[in-house]
Amino acid sequence: MKKIPLLIIVLAFGVILHSYANNDGAPLTKKVKYEIFASMTMNIKTNETTPITKENLSSYLENNTFILNKDRQYRLYNRKEYTEEMSDITRYDVIDNKGQRGVILFTTTASADWSTKNKIVISYEDSDIMYIYLSYDPQ
Repeated sequence: MKKIPLLIIVLAFGVILHSYANNDGAPLTKKVKYEIFASMTMNIKTNETTPITKENLSSYLENNTFILNKDRQYRLYNRKEYTEEMSDITRYDVIDNKGQRGVILFTTTASADWSTKNKIVISYEDSDIMYIYLSYDPQ
């Protein structure tokens, strides 16, 4: 039997830990709080938007669940991370507590103004309406 060098074992363990830390299939255990200060909707077929509404919603992401102001819960799966047009995006497929399927995007644009830097975008299957929430920096 061939011995595996200790360095390879340590590197493999580091990759496993990195995978868990980045939620590559592992449950998200760290609680991340989002203070939502504004929202709006957008019709994706017509690009029409509603006026921005002032909000004060305390929401959080924990254990692959996103809680939006205590009354909406989204179970998250199929996490994908990518960068598009200077925005870092984390995309999840979701099922909400009413059984509706959709997608949630958590976006951060580092170069944007504070008011549009962090967005949470929710869209549902079979719906032309996108819900857009503006948040302070996640904690």
